[in-house]
Amino acid sequence: MFFDIKSTFFNVLLCLLVFLLPNKNFSQNFADKNYYLIDSLQYAKLVSSEKELIDNSLKIYYDSKEEISKLEAINAIVENSNVDEVWHKYNKWMYEYTLKALPDNIGNKKVNKRNKYLLQYHANSINNTGIIYNDKGDYPKALEHYYKSLTIREKIQDSLKYPEIYGNISTIYWSLRNFKKAESVLEKGIAIAKKNNDQIMSSMLLSNLASIYLEEERYQEAEELINQNIKLSKQFKNKVDVGQLFMIKASVNLLREDTENALIEIKKALDIFEAHGYVHGKLSALRILVKIYIKKGQNGIAKTNALNYLELSEKSRDPENVLESALLLSTIYKEEGNWKEALPMTELYYKMRDSISSSEIEKELIREKAAYDVAVKEQEIERQKYDLERRKYFIIFISIALFLALLSTLFYFNSYKKKQIINKLLERQKADISKKNEAKKHMLQEIHHRIKNNLQVVNSLLRMQSSKMKDEEMIAMFKQTQSRVNSMAKLHEKMYQSGDLKQVNTKDYLTSLIHEIVSNYTVDKKINLKIDIESIYLDSQTLMPLSLIINELITNSLKYAFKEQEEGTVTVQLNSVANSKHELYVADNGTGFRKEKSTEGLGAKLINSFTRQLDGHIEVIIGQGTAYKITF
Repeated sequence: MFFDIKSTFFNVLLCLLVFLLPNKNFSQNFADKNYYLIDSLQYAKLVSSEKELIDNSLKIYYDSKEEISKLEAINAIVENSNVDEVWHKYNKWMYEYTLKALPDNIGNKKVNKRNKYLLQYHANSINNTGIIYNDKGDYPKALEHYYKSLTIREKIQDSLKYPEIYGNISTIYWSLRNFKKAESVLEKGIAIAKKNNDQIMSSMLLSNLASIYLEEERYQEAEELINQNIKLSKQFKNKVDVGQLFMIKASVNLLREDTENALIEIKKALDIFEAHGYVHGKLSALRILVKIYIKKGQNGIAKTNALNYLELSEKSRDPENVLESALLLSTIYKEEGNWKEALPMTELYYKMRDSISSSEIEKELIREKAAYDVAVKEQEIERQKYDLERRKYFIIFISIALFLALLSTLFYFNSYKKKQIINKLLERQKADISKKNEAKKHMLQEIHHRIKNNLQVVNSLLRMQSSKMKDEEMIAMFKQTQSRVNSMAKLHEKMYQSGDLKQVNTKDYLTSLIHEIVSNYTVDKKINLKIDIESIYLDSQTLMPLSLIINELITNSLKYAFKEQEEGTVTVQLNSVANSKHELYVADNGTGFRKEKSTEGLGAKLINSFTRQLDGHIEVIIGQGTAYKITF
């Protein structure tokens, strides 16, 4: 049941109404949990416009006898709802219904009238699923769904939806900051929308194009598109789109420091978003509103709205907006001199900022390196052009006249000045990039350092826990776990100590690790080590499973191999072999291979798992003692 009715009197009144009124749909609204077609809909929490949309559409659905009318009614909810929970659920219903209704292998069959409209709504649901993936940041999945929807549209020759899909594709390139590609895709969609005389879709795509112009600081072009679209906004069925236009216009005015008009436009957008329960739009509008009040010097109002912005961001679990709101509040408190309140906001900001993964930092380093390489190539081309021009004018100087020689000298001088300017710019750019790279390198070192410290804390906790135990087998298990954690910590320690954050010298790292494993694993035997490790540079993704394999094999030898001997020898070799492969050899001269100990325990499972992770092959050699050879 969807309504929370607390009053006993109201319960009685409701029962009388259900009994007396013959309207079947009314009773279903309250009594039949399947009336809404989907599960777990928080109907009572929706704004009135959303309730009205659902009620009107479902009335059409249940009153209709034609399948296409029913699908149109549900599609109306999907297309016009501004609440994620609502349109996500009804879009899923649409996808499952059409998928079940369509015949198998529809791609190889002739499309009849019924299958055509089923495919239309199926393509709609796939396109909307792409939007959901896009919102989650899974751009490959989103792109896959967009092109799958486009393929279906092409099969049924439904060109009216092409512009919408191209618009969705452009949002992916927008998110990746590839504005040129996004602009190219949008222009393709706009051309088709204009050809179809679809003014509403043309207007929406032009709004997206205006956003790109805004990013590229083409303010005049952006404002012209927005003003055109606001005039056409009366045609929009979804008023949230009108709110988006007001928000973009407010951004343009803010960039131009026209705070008065920016405030008027953003309040219009905020009113629309609040009326329709559009949380994403409200978050963006609040961010702009706070910036406007800060710009106007009205810190009190800015602080009130910033606190609302932070509360809504945390409630929506939106880390980017939490970061933005924390930064704005920190700025406001600092300007007020309220350092007590500014400190937690600053800490929250850095906490959110530090959540960025090291892989993103590495990608940024790669992009910075590529930008530098392009700049160097451009310098080389400029130098080649300069040399050609110099030769050309040198020949003219020799063959023609003193006047032309003077012109040639003047051109040489101008080119030389240009070359100096280019060199200075490149040197400055190189210095800036080196500074950024150094900062990001320190950040990566700090990440590895923190991971190492955290693993050492885990190791200490395990040691403390095991010290309270009396069961020898449990103590041994804790000891093995400590050894594994220590191996991982050792690698992160080596990574942040190394100058190269991507690769580590295996000879130095593994030799140190092996000695530490043997010294930490207390046995009442003399253990001789024979270590022959080649100086190979491997990355952390390879070294982590490799070091854990070595840890397991040596620990097994120390635990089982030398029970009947006074002393023992452990051999570890690592060498490069043909075809970019490597070979690890770990052996002991102990009591030999025991199948039940070697194949059924956790250690054996870990060894096999890590070997598969290295795309390797493991071979057990039985002789005087036990040996493992792993090629990876």
